[in-house]
Amino acid sequence: MNTLTKYSPLIVGLLIGPLLGYIIIDLEKPMKLVFTALIMLGLSYFTTLINNKISRGTISKYPLVFRSQRLAALQQKATIPDYLLHILIVLSALIIGYGFSWNQMIAIIAGILLWWPVESKLELNFEKKFLIDNLVEKKQQTPNKPQISSKEQALFNAINEQKKKDPMVGLKIGSKEVVQRLIARLKNEKGVHVESLLGIVGSLAGYSCHAAFREELIDTGKKGQQEVFMVVEGKDGRNYYFGDLPNNLLIEGQVSVWKLVAGMVQHLGGELPDIQSIFSTVSSTVGEESFGVPNLLEQHQLGDLPINYVKEMWNHLLPLFDEFCDSPIERPILLGLIAQQVIEMGKSTISPSTAATIIMECAIPMSKIGPEWLDKNA
Repeated sequence: MNTLTKYSPLIVGLLIGPLLGYIIIDLEKPMKLVFTALIMLGLSYFTTLINNKISRGTISKYPLVFRSQRLAALQQKATIPDYLLHILIVLSALIIGYGFSWNQMIAIIAGILLWWPVESKLELNFEKKFLIDNLVEKKQQTPNKPQISSKEQALFNAINEQKKKDPMVGLKIGSKEVVQRLIARLKNEKGVHVESLLGIVGSLAGYSCHAAFREELIDTGKKGQQEVFMVVEGKDGRNYYFGDLPNNLLIEGQVSVWKLVAGMVQHLGGELPDIQSIFSTVSSTVGEESFGVPNLLEQHQLGDLPINYVKEMWNHLLPLFDEFCDSPIERPILLGLIAQQVIEMGKSTISPSTAATIIMECAIPMSKIGPEWLDKNA
């Protein structure tokens, strides 16, 4: 959304000011105050609603990741209680009305500044309501699924109820379920090989960043492959997929795999690995046998290569992921939350910094492969 579009309602509001002053100039002062305050009050709500609708329209192609970023950013600023929110809106409208009544520009500016922190909370309320309505609508349009147990149904009912307060609650609950499934699958008489668990999560997280946009845009016919990815053919004859969209889910977005991993590492007091170095290595090994081979110390080697983890486990775990994800865009977030849990669970065995290195050494190259790589004969 460009800046002009976003602030167009504000521009309209500023133009209304002089026009309003001209219209009410001959009214008595009390009437000026009431008349102006009511108009500014209506304009305040209208501005936020229009901004929200405009924003929603521009991000509709990528439903969750950008909305989650917006919600997270708004939530950080929106600490005003609901009842105080509306009091401040009315108060700001009265101050602006007073300013127009007596031509006191300072009062007008004060009213606008008072409104500014309120806008975040009001926009958050509109956005949350839209997300909840949209989730309900999507569930109603979902084709019939195989019957689930009463226990599972109770879990999903609880998730849907909690989504009213936290749109990401389903992913948080789902991440715990997936972690337990992975641990049960990997556990043997010696326990669980933590490095392999981290490698599996990182490999699946990386591939999910590619798969998300392939399913959302290419498979649906919305865009061609060349519009979504920069496709590079390696010396080995295979295609490698680069681009800003998968990188947003992997590294750059506020709820990207890397941001979730880095957040946990910092929370546990660890140092962050050099992501740029991993990216450089991945780019320089395209088409080589060393592509996708993690650069790890001997004592932290994985049980298998990342590509084999993806081949073996992606299609097997995909139905489980989609029990908790409302769109392919949510899967990298789910896997990022899983990565957080595994880092924290294994902190006594492997340092958070090393754990993050393993995850990203697997995730970055696996974000560059396509579905043709999943053929077990390839």
